[in-house]
Amino acid sequence: MDSDTPCQRHDEQIKTLFKRADDVENIKTVMHSLDKNMAVQTQMLSHIIEHNIKQDSRMDNQENRAEKQDAVMVQMSTSLTELNDEVRGVKGDVENIKLVQNNNEIKHNIDLRDIDKEKYIDWLVKYTLPTGGAVIIIWQIIQYVK
Repeated sequence: MDSDTPCQRHDEQIKTLFKRADDVENIKTVMHSLDKNMAVQTQMLSHIIEHNIKQDSRMDNQENRAEKQDAVMVQMSTSLTELNDEVRGVKGDVENIKLVQNNNEIKHNIDLRDIDKEKYIDWLVKYTLPTGGAVIIIWQIIQYVK
């Protein structure tokens, strides 16, 4: 027969209970470690969320600044285009003024040949034609009288 005494059976039960107690202790340690890890992860997650919120805010501000800069650039481009058009108009006006000035300069230059020509034509008209006409009339009278 077996020589299992009640003490030996209790000894086996006690060993099993100690083993279970050790397992429970290991489970407690693991649970405690998991609890610490969970707390660290929770804290990290809250920091990550705060960081993301701050980053979103920065990106929104940057986007707003970029939109404002785009609007300023568009306004500057429009202003420069208008200014360029005005400069072209002013250049055209300056060219017209130069042309008028050159024409006036030409008009104010005195050409003595033109003045002499006009003087001789006037002299011919005033003196030579009437004298010549008178001479022809006198000549015709003399021819008629003869």
